[in-house]
Amino acid sequence: LKLAVIGITTPETHYATKPDNLKGYRVIAAEKALPALIEKVKKEGAGPVIVLSHMGLDEDREMASRVGGIDLIVGGHSHTEVKTPVVVGSTIIVQAGYYGQKLGVMKVSVDTETKKMTRYSERRILQKVKAGPHDAYDAAVAGIIGKYDDQIRGEFGRVVGETRVDLAKRPFESNLGNLVCDAMREAAGADAAIQNNGGIRTTIPKGKITLEQAYMLLPFDNNLMTMELTGAQIIGLLEQNAKTEGMLQVSGLKVVYDLTAAEGSRVKDLAIGGKPAERLRTYRVTTNDFLAAGGDRFDIFRAGKSAVIGDNVRDAFLDYLKKHSPVYPRTEGRIVVTR
Repeated sequence: LKLAVIGITTPETHYATKPDNLKGYRVIAAEKALPALIEKVKKEGAGPVIVLSHMGLDEDREMASRVGGIDLIVGGHSHTEVKTPVVVGSTIIVQAGYYGQKLGVMKVSVDTETKKMTRYSERRILQKVKAGPHDAYDAAVAGIIGKYDDQIRGEFGRVVGETRVDLAKRPFESNLGNLVCDAMREAAGADAAIQNNGGIRTTIPKGKITLEQAYMLLPFDNNLMTMELTGAQIIGLLEQNAKTEGMLQVSGLKVVYDLTAAEGSRVKDLAIGGKPAERLRTYRVTTNDFLAAGGDRFDIFRAGKSAVIGDNVRDAFLDYLKKHSPVYPRTEGRIVVTR
């Protein structure tokens, strides 16, 4: 019995990563790519077709309704714990949560004559993953981990700063986003700094901050990109931000949104450096090279002039901690939202 396994990822990939990462590649919608692939593997003798999807549960449902010939979708991206398989037409959809906290176990029976799935697990398909200090472990894997852990543990355990408050992230303004953006703006000497929430990957509890936490917080090797943007262009970026439910964190800016207003007119007030923004005036704005290349569809950054590449964003953050610890950032009305 042959099984076909086809992997797909989000169509947003073309703007959710640096453009240079996709040189030589095209990104097309799954429903356009899959039919031909399914036909190909069937001609090669495949029985059940399994799609490994990084699209999210809602997109998986939509895909199952539009594309025939998929027997099982094993999904991800939306971090959904699907405890009972979702069935759309003749397609079964499962997903095991996120971060390895659950293990999905899907048992299926296949008719070797028709090559179709005849039975499948309908409950208890998720098992909790847990490990304690006295549980058995794989010696070979533990040896590999230990080798590298020994090399980095001392350096990663080094204290690089301190915070007097819990550092948390959330849409629109957060104290952690403010801290990261303040560090970026100081490093670049810019009028304003803008960072995407997706580049801030964890939270940090009150207390000492280690180098390991800094790497977990800012794991991508992004560099600062400082450029000239007009007040009108900055307003355009913030209008895009209003549509994305607050992807951007800021420093040097104070913006008031009215999300009940029509798209394109949701920025009701903007101050830069404590003064009303002037649409025709040019400001120095620093961001990361992912956004500067138009990542997350913030294409206006690509129109910035006199762009200069700077330090690694993480290094700028570490320098800021060294100068200003203990830090105690707070939400202070940089981003005000009315709905």
